[in-house]
Amino acid sequence: MPRVRVSACVPHWWRPEPRSRPTGLEAGDNRIPTLERAIAHVGRNPTDHAFYVVVDIANVGGMNAEHSKSKVNHQVLHAFATILRDRLRKIGKRSQLSVSGFRHGGDELSFVLVGTGLSEAAVQTAMAEAQAQVRQAATIAGLMNTPPLKKGRPPGTGIYFHIAPIPGDSHIPTLLDAADHALEMKKHGADGGKHASAQPIVAARGHRAAGWSRAVFWARSAPSGEER
Repeated sequence: MPRVRVSACVPHWWRPEPRSRPTGLEAGDNRIPTLERAIAHVGRNPTDHAFYVVVDIANVGGMNAEHSKSKVNHQVLHAFATILRDRLRKIGKRSQLSVSGFRHGGDELSFVLVGTGLSEAAVQTAMAEAQAQVRQAATIAGLMNTPPLKKGRPPGTGIYFHIAPIPGDSHIPTLLDAADHALEMKKHGADGGKHASAQPIVAARGHRAAGWSRAVFWARSAPSGEER
């Protein structure tokens, strides 16, 4: 696999794609073709590895009801996408890496990672760092809990995620179904539906937009793994 910039895609399968404006990630329709290319690449290059990361943003409906949908889309979802994408790309400092990100549905993001020297442990570490960074942003901004839209759910919001290896002989529908099922188990199974693996980033009614911007700025510039 040729050496590439961290922000670039593998040359032989890169092409410009439409993007989801609020998040800056690619539109969901591009996820399947990207998975197809990742599977083909790993099949031809057995020393390379690929992973699919699916992310659920909790309580988007509650945030839309409590705040303006525009604020949720352009501030909260953008913050999540930026933190996740930047943390995953930093894996590339230790390996040759391609990262593609997507938004599909109102509350799901996903990422396809392909690289030399890429490991599931490295992806797990990056995702854990992203969760810590979200927690730091919420704390610094002084954000409050958003009531849940669905009865019986916890207040606030956060992220749940699941990491799935992408072998060179993967069947995409099976891969996606298994990843979605594992994510649902994390949301409603072992953790009892609590945000056990999700770090809250929430806002009080009427919180100034500048406060949200400070939170995102601080989160993007904070040292990795540092707590305040």
